[in-house]
Amino acid sequence: MRKRNLIIVMAIAIFAITACKTAKERTSEKITVLEKEIMSSKTKIDSVKAQKLIDLYVNFADNFKTDTITPVYLLKAADISMNILKHQQSIQLLDRIMKDYTGFSKVPDCLFLKAFIYENQAKDFEKAKAFYTEFLNKYPNHELAPSAKAAIDNMGIPMDILIKSFEQKNKESKETSKQKS
Repeated sequence: MRKRNLIIVMAIAIFAITACKTAKERTSEKITVLEKEIMSSKTKIDSVKAQKLIDLYVNFADNFKTDTITPVYLLKAADISMNILKHQQSIQLLDRIMKDYTGFSKVPDCLFLKAFIYENQAKDFEKAKAFYTEFLNKYPNHELAPSAKAAIDNMGIPMDILIKSFEQKNKESKETSKQKS
């Protein structure tokens, strides 16, 4: 009787493991197919398909929290959300990565991207400045640090004025170089 029960328990365990793995593989395959479909499109991104892909990424993350690809999928979901102008969804996904995957190598990029979204999509300059400042405090030597500093320095300045300012600085720099020659 014990042998029979042990065999039944083992069979159930093997079935559960196989079913779980199959669900993971099925979700991964759906993601791969939809990624290729969206990336191969030569026109504007289809927001319905994009949201479906975001949902697949999040579904994968919900079901396979410890998989090493999970924070990558969440970052992809955040990026797509940002590109289809769903900035709140993108910010929530970035927050999830920073909270649940602190060891993920792209956590600094997530914080920078969060500030960028607040600045450029939400137009909430106060929050953007706060997150750029947090980024600079936590990651002063990160490759995006100069961009964060420039964003703080130029935040809220209309693009045409920024362009004129850069053109003027460029002109002055060239004149200074000629004078030194």
